[in-house]
Amino acid sequence: MFGRGSPKSKGGQEGYSKKTQIRMSELVKIAEFMKEKGGKGAAIITHLAWIKYFLGIQNLSKFDLDKALSLFCEDFRKKNGCAIGWFGQHDRGHDEWNGYHIAIVGAPLINNDAAIKNYFCDRAAMLTVGVAWDIWDGEFLEDDLDNCVPGLPSSSLAMNHLLESYAATWAQSAGRSRAVRSPTPIAIEIFGGIQNAEMEDALLKMGLPIQHRVSQCFHRTQRDYYNRGEEEAKFMVEATIKEMVMNFEAEDGISCRQLKNKLRTNGKKASNSLVEGVLASFIQKGICLPKKNGKPFKSDLNGNHPDYF
Repeated sequence: MFGRGSPKSKGGQEGYSKKTQIRMSELVKIAEFMKEKGGKGAAIITHLAWIKYFLGIQNLSKFDLDKALSLFCEDFRKKNGCAIGWFGQHDRGHDEWNGYHIAIVGAPLINNDAAIKNYFCDRAAMLTVGVAWDIWDGEFLEDDLDNCVPGLPSSSLAMNHLLESYAATWAQSAGRSRAVRSPTPIAIEIFGGIQNAEMEDALLKMGLPIQHRVSQCFHRTQRDYYNRGEEEAKFMVEATIKEMVMNFEAEDGISCRQLKNKLRTNGKKASNSLVEGVLASFIQKGICLPKKNGKPFKSDLNGNHPDYF
């Protein structure tokens, strides 16, 4: 979701600086993608923290910081043929990118405490003018890593309130192109942020209907990161099971522990969930049997295997 992340998270500032190296390489690829659209020009609006930690200038005084950022923007544009700016400064209040294609990379998401505070501040204001506004218990849903959606408010009203504030920022960012007055079509590309039906409705309220969705190839999601090397590991586990069957090491069945030990002997390793899943698949296909006295594994014993028990 092209999230900003935090230098206070695991790895600290050093780890965060390393991540910004990857983020910057992605921004360069996006700049090339936007430049190919032609027209008057293109611009990227993204997270300031990425730029500061990429340059190592996060601790400079305001005067020196502004100077370093200005030089970076000039250099980025010269090298990549695309302007760059950040949320909080370049997403509103200027006409420098009139007629430009705009890439909005990420979104300035707020933490849960800030979301709760904003909701109840606005609720108090509405109640003073006699508008009913439901109370919210401050609970949030679980993160949806598969779809890159962070935990959102459990209340539909609170969720819409938060998403509409994000949509307003995106609408302001898109407005830098002044597309309404453009004689030629202008592309507004949104990379990441929150991708769900509620967010799309919030954008529509701000006059930003989503015309099409495409799979991006610039950024590795958190789920991709967790699953890195999974296909290779799966192939390795499958090959190990076949080896055990061919060498008659599995005549009385294979247990997860036995398979893990075999992988370790071969100098290989794989996650418990992957080992369990692959072994369950092979047992279900009849390629091998479960070890009768082996340690059971949750993912397969729930299945229906009457011939084996």
